[in-house]
Amino acid sequence: MNKKIPYIENPSNDIKVKKVRRSNTMYIHQHKYFEMVYFYSGSGTLIINETEYPLQRGHLLFFNIGDAHAVNAEGEIETVNIAIPPDFIDYNLINSQNMLDFLSISAFNEFNIYIDGISPVMQFKGRDLVDLEHLLNSIIDESVDQDKGYKTILQAYIKIIFIIIFRHLSKNNRSHIQNELSTFLPQVISYVEKHYKEPITIKDIAANNFYNPSYLSKIFKECYGESLTNYINNKRINDSLELLKNSTYSIENIATEVGYSDKKQFYRMFKKYMSITPGSYRDK
Repeated sequence: MNKKIPYIENPSNDIKVKKVRRSNTMYIHQHKYFEMVYFYSGSGTLIINETEYPLQRGHLLFFNIGDAHAVNAEGEIETVNIAIPPDFIDYNLINSQNMLDFLSISAFNEFNIYIDGISPVMQFKGRDLVDLEHLLNSIIDESVDQDKGYKTILQAYIKIIFIIIFRHLSKNNRSHIQNELSTFLPQVISYVEKHYKEPITIKDIAANNFYNPSYLSKIFKECYGESLTNYINNKRINDSLELLKNSTYSIENIATEVGYSDKKQFYRMFKKYMSITPGSYRDK
């Protein structure tokens, strides 16, 4: 991390909530706590880790510990800023530096979210915007009044906001998956159809389509209900069945023909999928 970018400390280990009106340009800085910022009014630009995002009412921003960021106002803006120490939500997160680590808490473990490339800016509209602003107003009131038990109430409100965030991410992931089905995955399937008889790996397929191998595996299984490795092996074994029935090729040649460079691997995969050996299948 660039040492020239200043860190801002939270004056205490408690949550800090403030509603702000300003029209100035903010300097790039970092926090030693998580931060959420909601845009009530006005417009501006978020700069985070050297990437810019336009902002307006309904945008909710979240920053991990160490994110270098600034929010520049275009005219007057009104925001609510919430500084959150990790252990304010759950003591187990005391050493966490990534807001999405909250997914490890039992309250959030039902969410199945791909975190690759998640934007730090979310936009809320319609009823979702009204509900979020109502919740934020309640947080502001509790932090100002500080009646007995207010920290417990704030903790509950923050958890609700995180559930809203994760629901929003889940919806976006479903949309993202549909987009993958219509664009990226057909390219992967086409590549597999052309090359599955070669000794290709998931790493080869991912590199050809400019994707991370682990992400490729996740999205493929989500969309097709089986792993990419299983999909390839199924095609190879199905081809080997036809060759065992209708050709005089040796089993070793058939293994090579359908994409297995190792005869032992072919035997192992064939028995796994067919419950018998290639020789026994041919004899039948």
